[in-house]
Amino acid sequence: MINSFMFIKERGGFILNKLKFILLIFLVVLALIIILLTIKFYKDKEIVKKQMKQINISEFQNVDSIKNLSILPIVEYDTKNSDLLAEAGVSYLIRADNRTILFDVGFNKNNEHPSLLLKNMKNLNININEIDDIFISHNHPDHTGGHGLDGTFSLSKENVKLENVIAYTPEKMEYNNTKVKVVNKPKRLSKGIYSTGTISRAIWLMGITKEQTLAINLENKGIVLIIGCGHPSIKSIIKRAEDLFDEPIYGVIGGLHYPISNKFSYKSIVQNIVAPKLPWKGYKKSEVYNSIDLLIKKDVKVVGISPHDSSKWTINQFKDRFKSSYKNIVVGKKIDF
Repeated sequence: MINSFMFIKERGGFILNKLKFILLIFLVVLALIIILLTIKFYKDKEIVKKQMKQINISEFQNVDSIKNLSILPIVEYDTKNSDLLAEAGVSYLIRADNRTILFDVGFNKNNEHPSLLLKNMKNLNININEIDDIFISHNHPDHTGGHGLDGTFSLSKENVKLENVIAYTPEKMEYNNTKVKVVNKPKRLSKGIYSTGTISRAIWLMGITKEQTLAINLENKGIVLIIGCGHPSIKSIIKRAEDLFDEPIYGVIGGLHYPISNKFSYKSIVQNIVAPKLPWKGYKKSEVYNSIDLLIKKDVKVVGISPHDSSKWTINQFKDRFKSSYKNIVVGKKIDF
């Protein structure tokens, strides 16, 4: 009996020591990964700094405009009703006069067909053939249908046929024989519709991210900026828009990436990891207040913040300051200008 007890004790001690060793190895490997990512992050920041210094931005000449504009969220973190599906991704249907643009294509986290995007389009009575253009803001999976880093985007797990559609992407991408135009510089896409061109920024986990913003000139009102994630920062995006247009900034709709929360959540952890700063530093409330003050200073008339990458606390701050000028970004709820 005593020998059996001693054997069990020794065996238990051996297993415990083995587990401790495995844990130690895991922590060492994790620490090395974090160190390497951090070194790369600072190198990427230097690369971006040099790249941005070399960019010359010229103001658009003879800027034309559109008369009617609406934005219908198809993929977002919140929905209008239970018939529509939500995920932490982005896709908006933009109607600008007679032009229809699909801005980003969601996440399709479960890699299914039909995708959440297609399911919501069906429930919202949107025909895929209505789409004239696809505009990809940046190559993160929650905007490219779960792809992006592999040089493609998708509307669903299976190929979706797109007739006579042009896709405007921030870097080289492809999809099912769709005509793709890479937009790395400011460009007029069609009447009253422009790309700001890409603004690069180093992201701790994702590397150098190039993000473009859609800018639409609304007649007698000004420029409406439609933003994917706001990785370059709202300050840089507005600066770019002001360099390109004489017209005032009338609206700002989309992601600003402010995952500030008083409690830990999966969403806030992920959004802090894919941020243009060290994840353990996090975002400060003052950054949100400064962004709000900037938009007020620029006299922006319409504001809506995407819940896919910003917290409820952040959104409530914008709601409190902009009052009736604030627009909720919710799947199925159209924003008219």
